[in-house]
Amino acid sequence: METGYSEKLRRIEHRLIAGPGHLDQQIRRSVVEGGESGDDILDNYVDKVRHHAYKIVDGDIEALKAAGWSEDQIYELSICAAFGAAKHRLDVGLRAIEQARTGEPDVSAGSPTERA
Repeated sequence: METGYSEKLRRIEHRLIAGPGHLDQQIRRSVVEGGESGDDILDNYVDKVRHHAYKIVDGDIEALKAAGWSEDQIYELSICAAFGAAKHRLDVGLRAIEQARTGEPDVSAGSPTERA
């Protein structure tokens, strides 16, 4: 569902993924899109940002630093994970609104718990 903000969100997403940065673009893309990097420490942190950001403590950041991630990379990782989670929630909400309007189920949405 297109909104007045759709183009702005696409531009933000493009800049997060393809813009200059300290974190590898493939990792940024994967995190924004809800995927995993293959690095357990990184993936655990990203999952926490996506689902329980209020539970992040200094130890989470220290674990990433101890694993070799720089503060700049951790910052970019946090922004990408938060944006991806917010975008997913927005998309789910917009699909629900569209479904309520049309009365037709959205079979493309998948499981409601997949990325929530």
